[in-house]
Amino acid sequence: MPDTVHSSPEQIAAMTDRAREVVRLNIAALEALERSIDVSIGRACDIILSRPGYLVVTGMGKSGHIGGKIAATLASTGTNAFFVHPAEMSHGDLGMLRKDVTLLAISNSGESRELRDPLIYCQREGIPVIGITQRPNSFLGRSSAVCLTLPNAPEAHPDGLAPPTSTLHWLNGVVAWPRWWAWWLKTCSSRCDRRRRCRSPRMLR
Repeated sequence: MPDTVHSSPEQIAAMTDRAREVVRLNIAALEALERSIDVSIGRACDIILSRPGYLVVTGMGKSGHIGGKIAATLASTGTNAFFVHPAEMSHGDLGMLRKDVTLLAISNSGESRELRDPLIYCQREGIPVIGITQRPNSFLGRSSAVCLTLPNAPEAHPDGLAPPTSTLHWLNGVVAWPRWWAWWLKTCSSRCDRRRRCRSPRMLR
């Protein structure tokens, strides 16, 4: 067995400093996200509440992993939501996009090739799209009824090969959105049809 080589005290200190720097970058990114929140989030929620069908969430790569989390979290708070891989929609699963659904599409660049077929289909069938991207002028942004624009914060990865800051933005949107949603459903009038369609018995006790 080869001998284990431990890092030097200087290397340990450098890694510790880098960890603190990543946390500082993430704090700055979350502050930028808070400043960027506008009426678009309310408009997006209003679209989902007004639609009788499911919320279909999609995204490619890391965006897709976050999309799965969004769908799971919204489903746990009473919203009928599920995730579909965009490439699968291009190979036979576009039928999941019925005319009564809403599509929530996530792409950092807004130009993911795999999203084009679902977005074009939604435009043709009159299905509203809620887009989450950093580039509102991208294909996703232009195809969206409401575009939730993420701030352009520097990624915490030194070479930009991984998107920890972007995924932090998306993930914190997941945390904030369902909590606001649960509050809204609780405070709605019991006579509101939208509440009856989207309610969760667990959240309304």
